[in-house]
Amino acid sequence: MFLMVIKLGNPLKRLEASYLFIIYSIFGSLLMLIAIIFIYLLIGTTNNELLIIKNTLNPNNNINYFILILLFIGLAIKYPYILPYMVTFDA
Repeated sequence: MFLMVIKLGNPLKRLEASYLFIIYSIFGSLLMLIAIIFIYLLIGTTNNELLIIKNTLNPNNNINYFILILLFIGLAIKYPYILPYMVTFDA
């Protein structure tokens, strides 16, 4: 997507739009990485089956909601639904 904006975008705004796309993509990746690190530090694994078993035995709702919000925002930024199209609209 970065290369498409650089090559095919509006000459006046394509550089700015491509850099904003990269910044938002990195920000979304960092949010998902922080959520995965929280999961690993709190439960000790990232295996889906073990996460389900350990989470049903000891639910901690506040932390679970925080992790869910981090993953949701990170995935909303990473998948090109809203934000990347708004950034590259000018290009």
